[in-house]
Amino acid sequence: MTGIWQLATANLDDALKSFNLVLNAKPNNIIALLGKARIAYARKQYSPALRLFQQVLQLKPDAQPDPRIGIGLCYWALEQKDKARACWERSLEVVRVLLRQQYTSPC
Repeated sequence: MTGIWQLATANLDDALKSFNLVLNAKPNNIIALLGKARIAYARKQYSPALRLFQQVLQLKPDAQPDPRIGIGLCYWALEQKDKARACWERSLEVVRVLLRQQYTSPC
């Protein structure tokens, strides 16, 4: 996906355009939503970034990377430290469960 490459090379304006093109066609595209959230966060637009990370969490609670990390970063930047810590703690709980499932699976 072009937007991912543009994001990785810090070409935020072009990356945002690419993610918006994807979202116009597929409004629930997780990768594009995460990319757009990361751009908003990088631009210190913490409230919009928070909403986007929360949207990803609602659409795909087991998304990786875990959107709870981004939610926590946004809360931290918005001076809501307790909410940030709660998000990160929940992310750790979820990862532990996923790892436990992965290593106890017979296959």
